[in-house]
Amino acid sequence: MVGRHPRAELAPRDIVVKEMIRVMDKCGSNHVYLDATHIPESHLKIRFPNIISKLRENGLNLKKDLIKVSPAEHYLNGGIKTDYKGKTNIEGLYCCGEAAATGAHGANRLASNSLMEGLVYGWKIYKDIEKKLKQKNTGYENKTIEGINKLLDEAKIKKRKASKFDDKKPDIKTLTSDLKNIMTRKVGILRDAQSLKEAGEFVDFHINSGYLYNKKDKNILEFVNMLTVARLIIKAASLREESRGTHQRNDFPKKDDKNWKKHIILKQNKVYFKDV
Repeated sequence: MVGRHPRAELAPRDIVVKEMIRVMDKCGSNHVYLDATHIPESHLKIRFPNIISKLRENGLNLKKDLIKVSPAEHYLNGGIKTDYKGKTNIEGLYCCGEAAATGAHGANRLASNSLMEGLVYGWKIYKDIEKKLKQKNTGYENKTIEGINKLLDEAKIKKRKASKFDDKKPDIKTLTSDLKNIMTRKVGILRDAQSLKEAGEFVDFHINSGYLYNKKDKNILEFVNMLTVARLIIKAASLREESRGTHQRNDFPKKDDKNWKKHIILKQNKVYFKDV
């Protein structure tokens, strides 16, 4: 990273990862090397005891060896839209943590703030629920029951439509692996219109397949959830024709504040925007 960014290896994570991907593609490799051999061993032991222990288990020494590293997805920008009390647009449904889009983060996640964000919004949610429990509202309860009954009726209709697929047994393990690979290669750190289109075709094909629905298999349910989140990511990334924070479009490499300084909100098949 020296010569690539003023802070070198301490550059923002999205910049470091993008450079790693470029180097890996150029070299035809699936990793780059982490070199910590120039750092005093006493400092490494204080700052990275768990990493040192894990490397030792695999016969590696952080002070002496070059360590193979590659990018991995471990957090999500955006999520279920909430207000500042953790409430969604569905009455009685709350969300906090990395599953939520509370407004605390922008185009990149603020490092080390995730735990605090979860605690703050978790407390706000608790206080709001406590307040509602003290104000018993029959109308609210009836509205909630009506909503649940509506969901159950919709599920029954979907089950009848999907019944002809009941005998099919999809290879969920392989499909899940395929989805992970496609999302990493086509929708990962560096993406463009064509790669997003190809990933979208895979997701749309399977998410509209009746044999995935009304099943009790946990792996199938998780795969459907993964497809749902993947579709939202692909849709948002396809719409945003610019590069900003962790979102990098090879075909739109520059930030465009004039047209895209705003949030994308997806609800069912509709798209909304909210200015920042």
